[in-house]
Amino acid sequence: MIFKIRVLLLFSLPFLFSACESLPGTNSTSNTTLETTAGKVSHIAERVDLECGGEDFRLFRVTLENGTEGVTLFKGNREVRTERLPTQTEVKKFKLDPLRKTDEGFELSVEYGDRYYHTKRFGFDCVDGEFQLSRMKSERFDTQNPGKISRKESAVRPRRAWEEFGLRLYLID
Repeated sequence: MIFKIRVLLLFSLPFLFSACESLPGTNSTSNTTLETTAGKVSHIAERVDLECGGEDFRLFRVTLENGTEGVTLFKGNREVRTERLPTQTEVKKFKLDPLRKTDEGFELSVEYGDRYYHTKRFGFDCVDGEFQLSRMKSERFDTQNPGKISRKESAVRPRRAWEEFGLRLYLID
């Protein structure tokens, strides 16, 4: 009897895993079939599970087949939108920090710059069943005078839905 169970498990596990790989939201980082409007995903680096208005959302940090990176939000199995991240040549020393789930929704945090170094945090809150940019925090300093840090925090009014958010617009100082 135990032998039959082992044989059954041995033959059924590969099918179970391959079926899970095709689902949006899988934790698998290889052989994924996740596709976005920005392109086919070659690697999922990070995943954050969210809830908004009684609906399940998943936020992914992905690498696309063309080598660019992006942040993709799914509502259930439907892609809401993918934000393609700037490359190092487009924005000097650009870096996306780990995605962070908050009590209100989620936060994106980026760092960039050469002589003038910037850190920007974008807070997206669940409002009326969608995630909207509600607040921003920024820090800026001159690497030749790092003791002087400029900090700014502001509410975003009117709020901007994830579908309308454009990260590059906020990287201009």
